[in-house]
Amino acid sequence: KALIKVGYACNDHCSFCHTLDVRHIDDSRDGVHAKIERAAQLGYSMAVLSGGEPTIRPELIRWAKHSALRNLDFGLVT
Repeated sequence: KALIKVGYACNDHCSFCHTLDVRHIDDSRDGVHAKIERAAQLGYSMAVLSGGEPTIRPELIRWAKHSALRNLDFGLVT
């Protein structure tokens, strides 16, 4: 499994969160796309997106489709 960080943005404010000060840092749409591509090239069987909260990214469906086109299973850490 390739664990792919999409950034630190999150729509929650957990009191125990250790990334509150970096919530403004996100990878670009194309940056995550390239990481998925790299995972496929390296022979991984699955791309797992992690954040922050990857489900708030509007590109999520696009990344899932790209993973499928590269024969990668797709997962999320939310």
